[in-house]
Amino acid sequence: MQGVLGYRIRAAAKDPAPRAAPGAVRLLGVWSKAKDEVDVAIGKLHAAMRATGDVDLVMLADHGMYVGMKGEAVRLMTALMKAEGAPTPQAMAALGVAIENFQDHLDGSILVDLIEDNPFGVSVPVRQTLGAALADLRRQVASPRQ
Repeated sequence: MQGVLGYRIRAAAKDPAPRAAPGAVRLLGVWSKAKDEVDVAIGKLHAAMRATGDVDLVMLADHGMYVGMKGEAVRLMTALMKAEGAPTPQAMAALGVAIENFQDHLDGSILVDLIEDNPFGVSVPVRQTLGAALADLRRQVASPRQ
């Protein structure tokens, strides 16, 4: 007990770290791991582009190449965070829609075509890496652990 201004105050008991809803950490972890892997590969592609000294390629590398997927990525991340906070049937259904929308965007993206089939010899398996994560997320949404 500590004293403050003549009053004895008992120290507050430390609460254990809050726990995420069952299955939720796995959802975010799956996506974060895949996105990190793609980010590392894209970083290598950026380095190769900068090494050319070509002004246009350097500018493209410096201003990022995820612009074409930004909206879908934000919607997916929002749905993942909502499902983590409260894995209700509604949140899981919204996550399922976000997963499918991201998959559709990924499948049809010309930007992803260019990144994956780049002339620099840098392996950037965007569809393979993110597609595998989306498939894992899809399986988890289909059988939520509530």
